[in-house]
Amino acid sequence: METIPILEYLFDNGVIPFYNNQLIFPINEKVSYYVKYEIKESGSFVIEMITGKPEYRKKGYGSKVMLMIIEASNKTKTIIELEIGVITRSGGFIGNNSPTNLTGIISSNKKNKIPVKLLDEWYKKFGFVENGKNNEGNKLMIYLPKV
Repeated sequence: METIPILEYLFDNGVIPFYNNQLIFPINEKVSYYVKYEIKESGSFVIEMITGKPEYRKKGYGSKVMLMIIEASNKTKTIIELEIGVITRSGGFIGNNSPTNLTGIISSNKKNKIPVKLLDEWYKKFGFVENGKNNEGNKLMIYLPKV
């Protein structure tokens, strides 16, 4: 099986692989954040969703996750891509009674979420730049690793 450098780097730094292209980022003993991702054929790391429990939002934990991903990108020279849009489904998370549905449940809770219209500014803080729009009109953003 082919190794994926950005994932290996994240795993070596405490990130836990989870079912169905999901990662658990343990922040401390109480707080974990969740990332759903995809790896493109080109090798780009695509962030599909970043989420945490509502009571842990807007406390800087999402920024810590992004900084970990940015560091991994820079160390492994992996491009990061994302799309800014409203999540209208669970994004491929499975079964209502399964623990793997956790991020789908968390992401659907709107409490303390950053409004979609402010997300591009949040991502720009980490070095993302706009990269056009998709067919639905959602903004695409990209991070090019620093050498």
